[in-house]
Amino acid sequence: MILTRSVDTAQRLLIYLTLSDGEDRYLKAGQIERDLKIPPFALRKILWALTRGGLLCSVPGRGGGFRLGRRPVDISVAEVMAVVEGPIVAYTCRGVDDNCELSGRCNVAPIYRMLESELQRLLSRYSIQDCLPTPRAVPAPGGRQ
Repeated sequence: MILTRSVDTAQRLLIYLTLSDGEDRYLKAGQIERDLKIPPFALRKILWALTRGGLLCSVPGRGGGFRLGRRPVDISVAEVMAVVEGPIVAYTCRGVDDNCELSGRCNVAPIYRMLESELQRLLSRYSIQDCLPTPRAVPAPGGRQ
């Protein structure tokens, strides 16, 4: 599994919509494209996946566009990845339908299955809300905090 550019772009798109009052107003694809500098084909693919996955709502026509389908705190990083690229897979076993010659004595596959499970658990703990920029503390005079 590789964290693809599509996943990164999808997360940045959801952050952008959140910061643009994306729970309440619809933004046009053209505006998103211009503001985030995403190529049109890539943007359409990502918008389609996020809408199909329920992370965005879309309304066609004048006054329509895209907005968040749920609150940012209710959209996990793991869910964004799954909607855009599919489930987290760290290992593809050589055997198909348990027809592997190592079946029953393979010590590698269980380790990678555990990795997948832990990665899923970790990424499920973080939401789009957690990805929002936080205001930086202004240093006190003289560099003291």
